[in-house]
Amino acid sequence: TTPARPSEIAGATQVPPTTEAGGAGEGVTAEAREVLEAFDRTPKRSDYYTDPSAAPARQVEAVRGLFFTVQVGVYSKPVALDRIFNISPLNTELIDGERIRYTTGIYRSLDEARVRRATTIEKGVTDAFITAYLNGERIPVSKARELIDRLGSAVLVDPAMANP
Repeated sequence: TTPARPSEIAGATQVPPTTEAGGAGEGVTAEAREVLEAFDRTPKRSDYYTDPSAAPARQVEAVRGLFFTVQVGVYSKPVALDRIFNISPLNTELIDGERIRYTTGIYRSLDEARVRRATTIEKGVTDAFITAYLNGERIPVSKARELIDRLGSAVLVDPAMANP
């Protein structure tokens, strides 16, 4: 199956989906706590990624908190690691009920994601770009930046979940 390139899309061996946001302790504003508590730990569907030959990946639908990542491609079915330039770590998201969006990395800062984007391009994904997620749902990067400016680091994904 030919992958849809990220520029054409708007807007098994899995890592366990259960995650926590890290900044939910002392000093967290009520608004940040409310954002994190709105997270539904159970993905709408998790059965879309059960092919044992598929690349290992974490389902972003199950990640609590805000993070940045780099889009690698969109495919009609799970794909093997070598089909995605052996890029890892990978994340997946079911979109439109039938396609799988692949991203790489979970980063607490836009600068870290920029570095990952550059290395992803070097590996062959020439149209890789940065995206953001909040509580398992994709959001515009501009909204992610605004949330960080307004709520601080408390809204970010748990540091233990983030890639170095």
